[in-house]
Amino acid sequence: MNHVLAFSLILLFTLPSFALRISLFPIAVEQRYTENENQDLYMQKMDSSLAAAFSFSSYQLGLETAKWSYESSAPLISYRETYTELNSTHLFLMSSANESFHFYSGIGVGIYESKLKNSFNGLVNETNSGQILFASGIASVQFIYSYFHAALDFRLLMGKDYRPQPTPSATFKIGITF
Repeated sequence: MNHVLAFSLILLFTLPSFALRISLFPIAVEQRYTENENQDLYMQKMDSSLAAAFSFSSYQLGLETAKWSYESSAPLISYRETYTELNSTHLFLMSSANESFHFYSGIGVGIYESKLKNSFNGLVNETNSGQILFASGIASVQFIYSYFHAALDFRLLMGKDYRPQPTPSATFKIGITF
């Protein structure tokens, strides 16, 4: 386990030196088409999201984190479920239209953790799912001009607790590139 951690740290610090372009996305908005406890479908907005991308000649490695929650309350019983995700995306360049628009396709792999807090008549119970793997298929359209980088990703997510299976998602990111 220590060897994996050491290799990960070495890779994290040496990877930027090999990348042709590094992009940081402080502004990222994600919407998911999810199912609630009544099996009604609705749009779920992520509460917070951050992303970075390392671009090579025809490959782009992305690292993302997202957090979202939903809750229900009634006079006697309420719950709040919070999801925290850490995701890596692996995108391959499909084509480019002039030098600014790029079309990518690829996959994403990550882990998520959900925490559920139930309250019944003043009694509180908390459960934690632990770390669970999820995967996604991704199509991405990106606009890069000078130091400006914008990306629109369409995803289909598969995870143990995600409903429906697969869960459609759209992510819009704006950031800087250097």
